[in-house]
Amino acid sequence: QQLLKEENFDDEADFNKYLASLEASLKRARKQDIGEAEDTQTAEVPTFPLIDIPDDQLSEEDIKEKRKQKLMKANYEARQRAKVEKQAEADRIAEEERKDIEWRKTDMQGWIHDRRSKLKDILNKRKERAKLREQLNDRKSHAAQLRMKSIASLAAEDSSSGAAKRKRQATIDNDPNDTFGANDDDWAIYKDIASLDDEEALEEEEAELVKLEKELLEHDPHFTEEDTYEASYDWRKSTLHLFLRGPRPFDSEDEHQQHQLHLNVERIRVPEVVFQPSIAGIDSAGIPELLENLLNNSLTATQRDTVVKDIFTTGGFTSFENYEDRIRKELQSILPFGTEINVRAAQDKMLDSWRGMSKWANSSQSKDGYVTRKEYDECGVGYLKEHGLSNVNLK
Repeated sequence: QQLLKEENFDDEADFNKYLASLEASLKRARKQDIGEAEDTQTAEVPTFPLIDIPDDQLSEEDIKEKRKQKLMKANYEARQRAKVEKQAEADRIAEEERKDIEWRKTDMQGWIHDRRSKLKDILNKRKERAKLREQLNDRKSHAAQLRMKSIASLAAEDSSSGAAKRKRQATIDNDPNDTFGANDDDWAIYKDIASLDDEEALEEEEAELVKLEKELLEHDPHFTEEDTYEASYDWRKSTLHLFLRGPRPFDSEDEHQQHQLHLNVERIRVPEVVFQPSIAGIDSAGIPELLENLLNNSLTATQRDTVVKDIFTTGGFTSFENYEDRIRKELQSILPFGTEINVRAAQDKMLDSWRGMSKWANSSQSKDGYVTRKEYDECGVGYLKEHGLSNVNLK
């Protein structure tokens, strides 16, 4: 304890934290020093002849060289330990691959289930991350408020400490005045307030995702290209894209596409508006109401049964698919059960109504249907003569 105090350590736990920080720094430095292409077979073992000779037997130049050799030896030994660790890691990975292959051969279904479970976990993590990112964009969300509290708590922390302790906690790759990271708790706070997209973690996750999918594509007969993560983002399989853009690709940079008006539910509302005018903001009766009023309130039972046996539809609007079926169903809902209903369509829906009016206009009957200027001035715009093709009041 006395030695710890002399070296400006509070207690043994404080010393252990400092030691762990140094080891982490050395580990990072070793990783940077080791080259992937280094040939271990041809590397020569260096010698350090001056290290074991006492200083009193060396000249001034030799003492300087001895110090240099000590540094070189420490660096060499660190590199050798790193190589051993690297080889041990490679051996461990090879052993895991061997066990994995053996498991796949003995229990294929269990192996596939394990791979699918791991793939599902990764996909769920990505969904949760995307959901959290969306919540953080909303400053009023619970997640965003918790993040702001962490930042405020970090800013309010008393970071004052002795100069000796700051210097002691500094690592070999840090500024002596910057002690952030020397304490492991610092990194926990950083993870709370840092960006969600940790590049290194995302790269590892992406590599694991690709590896799992590759294995399943190779060994699972029920896992296809359409089940992969990349295929789920194919616009051809996106329900949202189909709803917003239809069956064609969309380029957000294309000026023409930016100014296009896309119809989805509106395409259904166009023909539906004659049955429900209220969806277009029109305060008027639709075809079902008009039919009910005409058939049940304006005609006798005998007249009604005669009329519904031959209902004729014409006009371009009736060209919508299954228009006659819709009229038939509306009639069935307002007429007594078992009533004979027949709905037929014009051969040329676009022009038949025009031809019919043209034929009537050229007949002698049309003379009684025209409103003269005198009648117009006297009766106004709402006046219609009563004839066979006008709105005759049947009551």
